[in-house]
Amino acid sequence: MTTPNSAATDASSRYEIFYDHPACKVLDRLSQAQYEPIDEKIVGLSLNPRPHGYKQLHPRLYRVRVGDWRIIYVVDDDTKRVIIADVRRRGKDTYKSL
Repeated sequence: MTTPNSAATDASSRYEIFYDHPACKVLDRLSQAQYEPIDEKIVGLSLNPRPHGYKQLHPRLYRVRVGDWRIIYVVDDDTKRVIIADVRRRGKDTYKSL
């Protein structure tokens, strides 16, 4: 039985996750301990691309925090896609080149 609360987990309401090259490069270099919580958060974006604590940087560009790391991503609601643009360690220049 489908309830209103479980509708978010329906496969038709999921967003597809895509990775841009800069994000892939960073994720490939992370240790397993660093990678696992970031991957868990990215998988969660397929169910809810605007989770608690997200921040909108530009009209379709967002970021979420995972410890000292920031996942920077684009949401396309029309095609139900989340594009992971970059993964960066928090610092003074984290958002400078966006």
